[in-house]
Amino acid sequence: MATLITRIKTKPGCSIEDVGGGIAKLEESCSIYHITGDFDLMIITKCPGQGKCGAVIEKIKEIKGVERVNSEIVLKILKEELTVTL
Repeated sequence: MATLITRIKTKPGCSIEDVGGGIAKLEESCSIYHITGDFDLMIITKCPGQGKCGAVIEKIKEIKGVERVNSEIVLKILKEELTVTL
């Protein structure tokens, strides 16, 4: 299983929430964050293997409102916890 981290820039005039909603429909999507900086969204997805990550990136690019995509494949997970006690 490969982890893919993708940042997305939405097209001007497009709703970030709508683009995020489209990404949420992808079975590979795990987490979607509205972020600050040069990109609008950060997505964490899981792929069956590194060779399948390209297909996931292409699915993301096809979503209405996506202007630009920047993706990295995680080489090694050093820590991954989805819940923390504060």
